Amino acid sequence: MSTHAYQVLDDLRQSQRFPKEPDAAFAVIWRTVGEEILVEIYDDSLGGLGVVADDRLRFAVGDEATIVYAGCCWHAVACHVEPRDDGRSLVGFACDRLPNSEQPTVH
Repeated sequence: MSTHAYQVLDDLRQSQRFPKEPDAAFAVIWRTVGEEILVEIYDDSLGGLGVVADDRLRFAVGDEATIVYAGCCWHAVACHVEPRDDGRSLVGFACDRLPNSEQPTVH
């Protein structure tokens, strides 16, 4: 693919991103129920979420998780992981909303 085509794709991705919800700057994320972690929302897009997570969570591309954000529960797959200098990573997740019958119960 040419450099121009990559630029067009990147521009399209950027145009589909939105600021985080004003009342929802954080989300709860887990891979296993009982291991819930609070993460900061970086941005929101038509297909997923960007979160800032502590590097100790060690997300890698392809990792799956459940995210509760803005009153909804999402099945998420990491599709981008970008380490930052502050000991955290920007993790981009492709997300699909879980039907109510599949939403886990968290105590």
